[in-house]
Amino acid sequence: MGLKSIFDAVYIDSLIQQDDSGQTIIYPHGMLGRGYIVPAEREPILRRRLRMVMAVALVIGISLGMLLLHAIDAKGAVGPRGWAALSVMALLLFAGLRYVQGRLARGLEPLASARVSRSEWLRRARRARPVWTYWLSIAAGALMGIASVAAIALGISDGDKLVAVSGIVMIGISVFAAWDGWKGVKERRAAE
Repeated sequence: MGLKSIFDAVYIDSLIQQDDSGQTIIYPHGMLGRGYIVPAEREPILRRRLRMVMAVALVIGISLGMLLLHAIDAKGAVGPRGWAALSVMALLLFAGLRYVQGRLARGLEPLASARVSRSEWLRRARRARPVWTYWLSIAAGALMGIASVAAIALGISDGDKLVAVSGIVMIGISVFAAWDGWKGVKERRAAE
């Protein structure tokens, strides 16, 4: 299993799915956006482009997060103009990502229905992913849950509200990750 197949399993396979009739559909904006029918000859090109977009988005997101953490850690050294610049930069990067993702669907036929339900999109995304991603999701959710509880305890003991609130947000993410992985395992077992 190479790095590309791992990246595809974690990021790409949930955005390019097959519906119940066997048509390949791309959801460039994930579950929040409309689906587009992908002709078989365009699927490899779209996968390659989507892979590149998601890799760039991941690098930019991590970089912006690190910059934000550095600004928070500066304890007052970043003034209102600095925060405004960081906010504008984040908004521009997000808008640019949305624009590039939307361009992936250029020339494709949109699905007749505006959107599938969130539960249907998640079900199809789980079906598109390999089985090992379910177990990874369960393990990551459990580990993140433990780290979340530790962050909350640390935030409360140090009086750091930001750390405590971050821990609470992380608990929500960890519960969702573990739940999604468990649903995937159950659905795959039911299909066998």
